[in-house]
Amino acid sequence: MVIDKAFVEPQAHAAEGGSMEPKPWIVDSGCSAHFCPNWSKFIKYMPYALPHQIWLGDSRVTPSMGEGTMSLTCLINGKPHICLIHSVQYVPALAYTLLSCRALTWCGLIVTFEGGSCKICHEDQTLIAESSETPNQLYFLSTMKDMGKTCSSL
Repeated sequence: MVIDKAFVEPQAHAAEGGSMEPKPWIVDSGCSAHFCPNWSKFIKYMPYALPHQIWLGDSRVTPSMGEGTMSLTCLINGKPHICLIHSVQYVPALAYTLLSCRALTWCGLIVTFEGGSCKICHEDQTLIAESSETPNQLYFLSTMKDMGKTCSSL
């Protein structure tokens, strides 16, 4: 059963203090799943009956409240490209939104890191997302807030 975002959002924010502000997306090679600390791009959401525990890289444990699908507008060669990202877990305590290389490759996508950038492609090498410059050695996806015209699934 998918629960409408308008119904769940106020309750989850009141209980967890989740942010409504979009967080930058980081491509993460050590992340087991996609994680997001806010609601701004969830288009479908299903809360867990009980929170799931997520172990972070610094050994802390934090709850995941549910999961769903998010819409993200990536920039490819300066042009907007809408991507739907499935199985994203809502983890309010995170500082960034994490895009899991493991989850992407499990779906048959190709993730490459080369020359200070990251590219995500379909098996036919069609580029569907890429990173911007890498401040602090992190791979931030090139994104924009406005919606584009082309759609892919991640």
